[in-house]
Amino acid sequence: MANVGSNTTIIGAGSNAKIINGGFNLSNSHNDIVRNLNFQSPNHFFPGKDAEGDPHGRAYSIEAKGTTNL
Repeated sequence: MANVGSNTTIIGAGSNAKIINGGFNLSNSHNDIVRNLNFQSPNHFFPGKDAEGDPHGRAYSIEAKGTTNL
C-alpha cells in the first residue's frame, strides 16, 4: 500500500492502467482524486475473522479512513 497525502491526483495512463496486489492508503487525507485505474484485488495474507467476526489481515485496494472529498 502506498501512502497518499492530501490534495493529490492519481490518474491511470492508458486504457489498460491497473494496480495488481497493491493499492493506496488515503487515510486522514482530503481532496484526493483517483481515476482511470483498474485494481486487481490484493491477496488476503491472514484470512479469518477476529473475536467480533470481522475479517482481519485483509488488504484492500483503497483504504480511506477519516478521508473527505475522495
